[in-house]
Amino acid sequence: MAENTQLTGSINEEKNTGTVKLTLDATSKWTLTGDSYLSEFNGDLANITTNGYKLYVNGKLAK
Repeated sequence: MAENTQLTGSINEEKNTGTVKLTLDATSKWTLTGDSYLSEFNGDLANITTNGYKLYVNGKLAK
């Protein structure tokens, strides 16, 4: 995601296997609406608002 993109939602909430990658540039924000599961994350975790949900990257709690 780039150029001031705003995402509100969850990604791979069902924990499906496979590759799920997200790159979040310094100008973009992600607001979680459910627990999210990624295989790879590139960016600053400070740009993610969790709203009490959790973000897992490669099976480990990231935020």
